[in-house]
Amino acid sequence: MLVVPHLIFGAALGQAVNDLPGATVLAFGLGVASHYFLDSLPHWERLVGYKGSDFDPARPASEWPRGYLIHATIDVILAALLLVYLMWRVPHGQFYQNPVFWGALGAVLPDLLDNVPFWSGKIANWPIFKQERYIHRYFHITDESQQHMPKYLGLVTQIAVFLFGAWIILMS
Repeated sequence: MLVVPHLIFGAALGQAVNDLPGATVLAFGLGVASHYFLDSLPHWERLVGYKGSDFDPARPASEWPRGYLIHATIDVILAALLLVYLMWRVPHGQFYQNPVFWGALGAVLPDLLDNVPFWSGKIANWPIFKQERYIHRYFHITDESQQHMPKYLGLVTQIAVFLFGAWIILMS
């Protein structure tokens, strides 16, 4: 799934628990859990569609096709701008006290650990990261399942997740 739907959904969970005691820890935990849930749904891995069998995230970023790098860069920039906006919209003292920030961070953490080619290969066999990677892969929808679904279902799912997360934030 793209970074933006994960981030908005995690931020929405942070907004939803904003007034509870221990909101930052709760938001972070809910954000991480939401990542695994959302990855189990049909989704696209890139802006232009399902990742397909020609994509190997283990390859160093310098070997990624230019289009993949452009899509990843756009997705990360949009996610960063969205996070800045959400933290500005829901001021909560310092950023490290903001449940919206922690929910969003938790929601993107599994992808930050597993899919960023600058470090994911280096930490993949460290004990805690090895278990996290196993959990991430376990909950992720399989390529085979994705291929048997309508082509645009992944896009519809991501738009629905984004709109639902935005609705939660706007209603709070």
